[in-house]
Amino acid sequence: MTFKKKNITMIISIITLVIGILIAVTYGVVLPQIHNSNNNGIITSFSNNLNNTRSVHIRTSLNQVGIWQSAMVDETGYEQVNQTAISKFENNAGKKLALVVFSNEWYNEISFPSSMANIVKQNNAVPIIRMAPWQNNGQNLSDAGPYTVSNIAMGQQDTALKNWAKAAKTFGSPILVDFGYEPNNDQFPWSKQGPAAYIAASRN
Repeated sequence: MTFKKKNITMIISIITLVIGILIAVTYGVVLPQIHNSNNNGIITSFSNNLNNTRSVHIRTSLNQVGIWQSAMVDETGYEQVNQTAISKFENNAGKKLALVVFSNEWYNEISFPSSMANIVKQNNAVPIIRMAPWQNNGQNLSDAGPYTVSNIAMGQQDTALKNWAKAAKTFGSPILVDFGYEPNNDQFPWSKQGPAAYIAASRN
């Protein structure tokens, strides 16, 4: 019985040692490549393997390895951005925001939200822009108007979306884009036509 207990103890010790090594390797090799920042605000991103990397300069409030504070600051629930809301959130949180989330509604047209993006940029943060392809805020497919995912997949909004992309490039600072947010539920027009149509639109 004593021999078996010693073996079990040894096995547990070896497993613990291996886990510790894996954690050390992950922290020392992988994490710096996912979030490798210095005084210039450089973050390294990679595609399918760690050898294919590129560095992107991001001027954020947090130019060091750690947790990046992010938030949707609009208390009204309309998911918009203004300086007052950002300042109020940061004062209440006691911490600067590195990422600010807001929605880009297509109620009138498809256009890059340069005004709100610039407010975020002026606060040394990165915008997370949630593209909402609909004309009316509702749960019916008809609320999408001409912006159904099937229409987008067929290229009917290509010109407007290319102009959006050109404006985003002119913005001159990194952004994160979330197309048709929360497509896994059935509460938005862009999820009404099924996953295949959504995937085709997001890839177009």
